[in-house]
Amino acid sequence: MSTAVRPVIDAHSYPPEVIASLRPIPVGLWLQVLGDSRVGSGPLVLRHALPEEYEEVGDVLEAAFTTGCWSTPEYIASLHAIESRAATSNVWVVADDDGVLAAVLTPQPRYLESDAFTFNILGVGPRGRGLGLGRLLTDHAVDLARSLGLGTVEIHSGPQMTAAHKVYVDYGFVRRIEQETAVVDGHQRLRSFTYRVPDPVADPPSIERAAAPAVDSPFPRPGDPVSITALRPAGVEDAGRFHPEAPRRPGPAELPDRRLRLVAPASSPRSWGAVLGARIAAPEWVRVEWSQEVASPVLLDGEGLLVSDDWSWISRSLATASGSGIYPAARREEIDTLEQVIGAELIGALEEVVFSTAQPVRDAVSRLLFARLGLLDLRLADRRFLLGDEPTTADLTLFGLLLGWDLHYRAHLGWGAASLVDYPNLWAWARRLAADPQVLSAGDRVAAGLDAGPDGTFAEPWGPALPVEGIDDIRAAWWEPVK
Repeated sequence: MSTAVRPVIDAHSYPPEVIASLRPIPVGLWLQVLGDSRVGSGPLVLRHALPEEYEEVGDVLEAAFTTGCWSTPEYIASLHAIESRAATSNVWVVADDDGVLAAVLTPQPRYLESDAFTFNILGVGPRGRGLGLGRLLTDHAVDLARSLGLGTVEIHSGPQMTAAHKVYVDYGFVRRIEQETAVVDGHQRLRSFTYRVPDPVADPPSIERAAAPAVDSPFPRPGDPVSITALRPAGVEDAGRFHPEAPRRPGPAELPDRRLRLVAPASSPRSWGAVLGARIAAPEWVRVEWSQEVASPVLLDGEGLLVSDDWSWISRSLATASGSGIYPAARREEIDTLEQVIGAELIGALEEVVFSTAQPVRDAVSRLLFARLGLLDLRLADRRFLLGDEPTTADLTLFGLLLGWDLHYRAHLGWGAASLVDYPNLWAWARRLAADPQVLSAGDRVAAGLDAGPDGTFAEPWGPALPVEGIDDIRAAWWEPVK
């Protein structure tokens, strides 16, 4: 907190280049007297920061972004780079005679790159907490957008800023999961929110409005995840990028006319589509055995000889041989195409992210994962299953992956990785399938880690599940009725 005497601030206090940067923002938004300060001396004022205050602004922002959550060293350093940011951004503060209480940066109008407005690095320091200043600065950003004739405000927020997310959602921002593919410092996936600026003009902002409680984030900085080296499928690494080994017996396999065994590790995302397909298509023909002795599912004959280790084709081979409706002849080309996408861009990409050692590779492939999940979520917006009204092997393959998403894999996908809950259509679709006893048996639920085993513990081969924002118990949430 600064103890220096503050100069009297008016529109003439700012350097000419600052005044130029504020146009065409209405003069009434440059400086607003909000009333007597409740936490210091003098009036509380919302105004443009003076250059000599930039260091103090950085200190306030660092305090805001390191209380109840964490930030990377790189991001903390960027919070103090106010002078360089001010070249293209307007730096707004709420201050009294004792110093700066809160700040937000908005783009100078001449540097706006789209028809949407934005703001970033909104933070409230220790002295300003409980006064509703986060809401006040959000109001100010919306007023700026309205004054410039822009109807949309788009923002991004770090995944651990859960208190801020509540402020934005309560304000009226809408989560835009389909846009959340950005992976930034610390390998964090940014949250994306959009707000449509109301018309006619809303009431002027007031610090009396909806103060957000200061709460600790339930998302502390993660420690190192458990080692999953033993779960890595066979493969090679090239320039830090993992490539799984091709199957020895690629499909379509010729199936012998006798009983078969499908041996699969419950911990592998490759397993579940094959296992569920075998259970539905050939329950009298194939015996399923969960086993961690194999890294990927294998189909064996009665003598233990390999029939196929092509995990992506096993369920379709069995469905073809049995004439099952989960792989109808009329739609096989369409199903094959969709399964190739799921296999390469979700299951294959998941393995690349988890088992590659080059972090740039991990970050880049993560974006592919999140984008593909968003597209599949959109696909399910107007249909019950991926290809219409009945499930196919493609549904089983995708369901098998997502069954372990929050419980297992997400803990290894980088901080703030997408939760299945973030995709409402996928989440509802997955719970419908899980509730069908023909799809998921009681033993499957234990093997997947959804239900406890006989000893009362849960299967956690990938380590403890990360918390999911807005969900108290992710396992219990799987059994909540689908609305």
